[in-house]
Amino acid sequence: MKESILLCLILTFSLGTSAQKGRDIIYLKNGSVIKGTFIDTTNGGIKIKTKDKSVFVYSANEIDKRIGNAERLDSIESHRKLYLGFDVCPLMGILNFNKHTDKWGNTWQNNPDGGLACGFSFAYHRKYVGFETGISYRTFGSSGTNFYAAYGSQAAETENSNIRFHNVEIPFLFNVYSKPKKVRFIASFGLIGDMTILYLRKDNIVGNESKLLFKGTGPGGIVLSENGYWDLMEEVQMGVETSVTKNAILRVCPTVCWSIFEGLMEGIDIKLLFKVKGK
Repeated sequence: MKESILLCLILTFSLGTSAQKGRDIIYLKNGSVIKGTFIDTTNGGIKIKTKDKSVFVYSANEIDKRIGNAERLDSIESHRKLYLGFDVCPLMGILNFNKHTDKWGNTWQNNPDGGLACGFSFAYHRKYVGFETGISYRTFGSSGTNFYAAYGSQAAETENSNIRFHNVEIPFLFNVYSKPKKVRFIASFGLIGDMTILYLRKDNIVGNESKLLFKGTGPGGIVLSENGYWDLMEEVQMGVETSVTKNAILRVCPTVCWSIFEGLMEGIDIKLLFKVKGK
């Protein structure tokens, strides 16, 4: 009796295992029935591998219904999505990398102040990786005391300055995700192209000064002309994201960005992403 029960359990397990392997079925509208294993999705369609190792792709318009490992198939679909994101990021200045004294004895030591960045982005997600780009606006300040050494008939001067920058930015970020869950970890890093469009300055020597800028070239915040500033910043984010609705994700990430020109800044990036493509 015991031997019979054990044999039945072994047969049940074997049949269940074999049913899981390659028993996905596609019923086509033309009456054909395709049996195999779902391996991917393509724009709502299905890619399936049959027992003889052949691979077929059927569009959504060709498929009447599908039967099989729905959980695995839905998992494949859920990991390929295109999002439109909107974000806001309060920033705080930490350190200026550009403090220096030149060969004439002039000393620059302005420190970055607080700022704010906001904008929108396009994000493409796979299962564990993704890419983001877009456009955003950033404003930040710089303040401090600069010293100008005596030169010829020019006496030494101490300048107390406050500067405010208004910039347009284009980010190029690479994302890495943990295992898909309701709440999951995300790490993001990449480069941000940063161009100043409005420059406001106030100091005790020149007074008030403003420049509307539309052109500038050169990496690292190097000023190549009086017409513009262009900067290339590095950024790292680490945080979490969670689904707030079926088609929306909320992401909260502490962020650190730095460049030669702007210095080191940190903040909290809060982003809401809406799905525009994918299931």
